[in-house]
Amino acid sequence: LLTGAGAAALCKAIIALRRGILPPTANHEMPLPELAGSPFRVLARPEAWEGPRRAAVSAFGFGGINAHLLI
Repeated sequence: LLTGAGAAALCKAIIALRRGILPPTANHEMPLPELAGSPFRVLARPEAWEGPRRAAVSAFGFGGINAHLLI
């Protein structure tokens, strides 16, 4: 299942890069007060991808096998 989840995340990142749209975070509707005043935010709706297109995908296994991919 971890391999499948990593492959799905990679596909989602590649599609987002090609379309130029930042995908929203699943099951998130309210802004986080902890992020107020910081450059970070959690997307509730898709947004146009402004600036350079870069993405990162990470997968962490229970046995200590970790994978990180920058696109």
